Amino acid sequence: MTCPNPATAGQLKRNPDGSYVDPNGPRGCVSHSGSYNLCAATNGAKSATGRQITTWTGDRSGGLELQQVDDALRVHEHFQIDTVVCGWSEFEDRIDSGKEYATLIGGYGPFSDSRFAGQQNASFNHGISVPGWAVMDPLADGRHAGVYRYHGEKYPKDLVHDFAAALMTGSGRAGRNHVEASFFPVSAKPPAWQVTIQGTFAFYYLNGNRIDHRGKAHTFANAQVYRCTGPSLTRWANDHHTSHGYVPRAVRLATITAGIYKGRSVNVDNTAVHLERIP
Repeated sequence: MTCPNPATAGQLKRNPDGSYVDPNGPRGCVSHSGSYNLCAATNGAKSATGRQITTWTGDRSGGLELQQVDDALRVHEHFQIDTVVCGWSEFEDRIDSGKEYATLIGGYGPFSDSRFAGQQNASFNHGISVPGWAVMDPLADGRHAGVYRYHGEKYPKDLVHDFAAALMTGSGRAGRNHVEASFFPVSAKPPAWQVTIQGTFAFYYLNGNRIDHRGKAHTFANAQVYRCTGPSLTRWANDHHTSHGYVPRAVRLATITAGIYKGRSVNVDNTAVHLERIP
């Protein structure tokens, strides 16, 4: 299961024509973090993009609040999260339990001054995902030298605490015992998925989170059913060019996990492919 993250989605990177590499467009930090937490906490059962979450909120000015994402996911994904103001010890205990992930807002200064900087010389308020201390910072996409690239590394707890305490409020900094966060309950086990294929399609071959190449077209006259992973957005390992100019490619893939085609992936948006969860 692969969830959205800045290292693979490249939410801040642009193509030569000025468009964003991420086909979902740039996301706000709070909606991007909410998108990551939703996917990770449900083991891929729910995977609304950051852009979709922002659209659901109706916000057009940017700078989403935690409660806006909370409301959007409750209404549109029927997923209940717990948005609270709490003390640091409570936040730490809830993350340590492994039963919850969190979207945490804070001031960027402590990150900016560390080796985890997604942007240097910055002190604005920002939202991050905290799944078991392996922080996912939407700015950390390694887009140029000096920018940290997300790869699932755990951040020091003290640094995360400093980030939370640096949150700028109407009366100054939040302080060491004021934490604003949304908690996402973690599913006990991954859901089971299956894919039914009938018609013409191609297998994709992956290298990590990237597509190495696509195999030749196959045609199944009769429906074939295989166990598989949930869907994940996967980009080509190399950029592609056509006679029409630069065309970024990203495909939603499910990887077959059993049978003679184990390890091969299929495009779940192909009309010949039908993906469903197994109850």
